Amino acid sequence: MAKACVEMALLDADLRSQSRSLAGALGVRRERVAAGAVVGLGEPGTARDEGIVSETTRLVAEGYERVKVKIAPGRGFETLRALRREFPELAVQADANGTFDLDRPGHRRELEAIDELGLLLIEQPLGPDTLVGHAELVERLRTPICLDESLTSVSRIGEAIGLSACDVVCIKPARLGGILQAVIAHDLCREAGVPAWCGGMLETALARSANAALSGLPGFTFPGDITGGERFVEPDPFLAGSADDLPRTAGPSIEVQRSPGVGPAPDEALLRAVTTRSELVAV
Repeated sequence: MAKACVEMALLDADLRSQSRSLAGALGVRRERVAAGAVVGLGEPGTARDEGIVSETTRLVAEGYERVKVKIAPGRGFETLRALRREFPELAVQADANGTFDLDRPGHRRELEAIDELGLLLIEQPLGPDTLVGHAELVERLRTPICLDESLTSVSRIGEAIGLSACDVVCIKPARLGGILQAVIAHDLCREAGVPAWCGGMLETALARSANAALSGLPGFTFPGDITGGERFVEPDPFLAGSADDLPRTAGPSIEVQRSPGVGPAPDEALLRAVTTRSELVAV
């Protein structure tokens, strides 16, 4: 992640010096990209199910066409079934964050039950090192299997595709080491015919804007986790004072930024307020 930060800073400086946007440098033609919404994992029981249905009702009213629900063993099927009953046509994505274990029969049965709900995909059902287990699920389940935490490098993505351990790939620039590695991963997936989407890791609006530009590449065919950075980081120097440059971050689609750099220019005063150390480097 530190490497990704350094790369982003260098890319931003280079692009601004050329008066080029990241989208322009990548050859992205789309003006807007679809964004998915995420509903978090709460306490088990009816109240949680009702809360998720209520939150999803609000998101659907706002226009979101894909909603991702966090699940875990014993806290997945009933919630997803309640959601599917209420929204039979909604693209629902379940994210298990590697919490299921195929060595536990109850976990197998729950995944098989979830498979009957017609979800968009199940994201990272097993632990990150379990490529063979994921390949088994790809073979056994009808619901597409997406890998996330397993994919720590471009070579790891290639290994997963070679083992048929996933139907869909989540590409996270921060985890892979930066935007350029994410582009290589995108090209690899596209060449292999594997759908992909751009995932997020609680970025500021600067990185979210970069992810939006990445999401405009043709191989990203699923809505990404690229909703507004203001939901995660406050204060965010790249949201305050940059109204003219800031892409729209609310709602089911995001405008791809066309101004110079990888994202919106910061509010200098707010940036200084959250800075703990700085060094001037002559180039």
